Amino acid sequence: MTQLIPADLPPAPPIVTRPPEPVSRPAPKAPPPQPPAGPAPPPPSNPGPAIFAGVKSERAARVVYVLDASGAMTTSLHFVKAELARSVSRLEPSQSFQVVVFRHSPGVDSTTAELFDPTTTMVRATDEVKTRLGAWLDGVRPSGRSDPLIGLRAALQLNPDLVFLLTRSIRRSGPDATWGQGPDATLAELDRMNPRGSTGNRPAIIKALQFIDPDPTGLLPAIANAHGDGPGSYRVVTLDELRP
Repeated sequence: MTQLIPADLPPAPPIVTRPPEPVSRPAPKAPPPQPPAGPAPPPPSNPGPAIFAGVKSERAARVVYVLDASGAMTTSLHFVKAELARSVSRLEPSQSFQVVVFRHSPGVDSTTAELFDPTTTMVRATDEVKTRLGAWLDGVRPSGRSDPLIGLRAALQLNPDLVFLLTRSIRRSGPDATWGQGPDATLAELDRMNPRGSTGNRPAIIKALQFIDPDPTGLLPAIANAHGDGPGSYRVVTLDELRP
């Protein structure tokens, strides 16, 4: 049977297609700021000991070696430099150090102090720095006279915990028979630069090492007694002990 569609029916409305409504999404968050690139700081740790020719300090974060390079050290300087390099080789990267060389160089009017690394106060005891120190020490040659106060003054300005004074005092002759400024003036100046605090302790411990023979002036034992940390702060190191 055929179905008849009335002719008077209205046309079907057109189909309108609408685009989907946009979905609102939160804006992405900016990433957190990153620290600037650079070498990672060394891991924190308690400072280890510092040792020179058997003289030891249990804890020392900042160590300064004050090296006499005067003519009096001619026969021993080679061995002392080798022992200094060994001492630094035992330091940890968390420790820092500096080397001060004092001597009266030819053509200079007075004793001068020279730093291993004059670009900074203290340097970290990394492998690279230890290698660089060995090359620098090779160039240190003995000459002239010395005044220990010049080296100690430069060392104490670096705010160390520990100072190793490495020298050989020889009694002078002639009109100027004193060593440097003399014991009394040297001790008075050291007391001013490294005074005792309210607890009786000084900012820096000074240990004095005498090479070959005992100090005939008495100055080194007096420095160690006043600024050391007890027995063993002054020691005489013989040439046989320095030889490997």
